[in-house]
Amino acid sequence: MLVFVIIIGCTCKADHFTKEYYLEIVTPKEIPFAPKPGICTQLKRQLKEELIFYINYNLPSNRERFFVLDLEQCMIVQRGLACSGKQNEEGRVRFSNVPGSNCSSNGLMKIGEKYSGQFGKAYRLHGLEASNSKVLERFVVLHAHDCVPDEVVEYNICNSLGCPTVSPSYLDLLEKYVDSGKVKHLYIK
Repeated sequence: MLVFVIIIGCTCKADHFTKEYYLEIVTPKEIPFAPKPGICTQLKRQLKEELIFYINYNLPSNRERFFVLDLEQCMIVQRGLACSGKQNEEGRVRFSNVPGSNCSSNGLMKIGEKYSGQFGKAYRLHGLEASNSKVLERFVVLHAHDCVPDEVVEYNICNSLGCPTVSPSYLDLLEKYVDSGKVKHLYIK
């Protein structure tokens, strides 16, 4: 298990040249994710929109990794859990654009029309890059599934067949952004 040690204070005794460090042990799941300003600038310039859905599959599945991102302020507005497609032996998400691979696709996608599918409410996705140009053909959509919890858990959550999948209550929240026209794109890293 990876553990970070953060120094949160220091006192020095001048006459003995000793230092006391107060350490706090923090596990990676407790460290909040913050987007890098460069990605916000790049996406804002490219899309000229204020909000976007942003999934960071570099984060573990039991951590919040599906974000509603304010590109203007480069800050997270909403956050939730999301499952991915196949993973490798180390638990890293595998990306593919090949039909039948059951892997997630990365890059920028346009969020399409809402429909009712096998898992209920869902949104079609249209790939805008070579890395995801076949998501529509592969039936990779944004939808919900009961196997995705509402809150951070201690275990890895379920996998999808390549779809970005969230909890039913989180999809209800996301629906308001999409249906109002405030969010039109999804970016998967």
